Amino acid sequence: MVSFRALNTDNNPIMQAELAYQRRLTPPHPFRRRWLGRIVALLAVTVTLILFGGEVVGALLYRDPTSIGDWFGFGTTLLVIGVVAQHFLLLFRTLSLAANTIAREQHGHTWDMLVLTGVDARRIVRGKWWATVRRQWRAYALLAVLRGGVVVWYGASTSRFFTSTLAAYGAYYSSSHYLSIPRAEHLLLAAVLVAALTLVNLGFTAAVGVAASAEMRSPVLTLARALFLRLLVLVVAAALLSFLALLLSYLLAETLPIAAFSLTEWLNRLSIVLVDNGFSLGAELSNYHWSQPNYPTVADNPVGYGLLAAFTSLALYALFTWMLLRLAQRQAVRQHALPPPLD
Repeated sequence: MVSFRALNTDNNPIMQAELAYQRRLTPPHPFRRRWLGRIVALLAVTVTLILFGGEVVGALLYRDPTSIGDWFGFGTTLLVIGVVAQHFLLLFRTLSLAANTIAREQHGHTWDMLVLTGVDARRIVRGKWWATVRRQWRAYALLAVLRGGVVVWYGASTSRFFTSTLAAYGAYYSSSHYLSIPRAEHLLLAAVLVAALTLVNLGFTAAVGVAASAEMRSPVLTLARALFLRLLVLVVAAALLSFLALLLSYLLAETLPIAAFSLTEWLNRLSIVLVDNGFSLGAELSNYHWSQPNYPTVADNPVGYGLLAAFTSLALYALFTWMLLRLAQRQAVRQHALPPPLD
């Protein structure tokens, strides 16, 4: 769908120029601040890997790793808050950079010069988009590692707390239920899926910003439009998937109950994954929970539905990215850019 030949640095001067501008736009921080940021990032990654490794080892050895998180104390809370804050800060930063790509050319009176160079709309749009992705990928790679580890630890630790609370205050659970411990491969899979969804989110967010920028409004209106467009795409997609799940469960409940249940579970999980970018999926794969031997539930085997929802959401993120880039190309053509050549 996306031609990597058009994104190649040797063949796309638009990408080179945009990347150079974005680098000038955000000059390097002072030496002390830069090293302080690196130390904080290293500490965050170290704590995340320790917490995640403790969960994996605990699952392998059937040991309770709660003491590892307790040892860090309030540091785990700071880590979770920091990862959530970094997620949204990078989202706004990416939207801001991408939303300024094409609109800046118009406000700086350089759009006509860019159009007269003979570069078609496809190369302009994809060059601007790819420059933003390249500018932000290091920060998102770090965020992917942090989100993957933190989501697994958070899902396992919180579910462990609730299961222990149920066992302490309800003898019913300790006598008639068994504690299902997540498998180590499920924890690894959860971390990988959350990290992959985080990285794909970068391309999608950058495409939203470029599509909003192609309208060539004022910078403030362009950023607001990008935020609204991103929310609109995800909310509408999630609402349509939820409505489809409800419709299928109604139509197939009597004739094909097993198929209706499977489709409903898949579509509901898919809608949630799109909105929270894999947080609920990673937490579900990491959950400790009480189960009855004779009445297995979906939570007893979440991998099937989770994998299906994760891979479908990755495909949908890619589809949304492609559609938004095509939308930006059409808008650029309306602004007198050359139409892309026929493939």
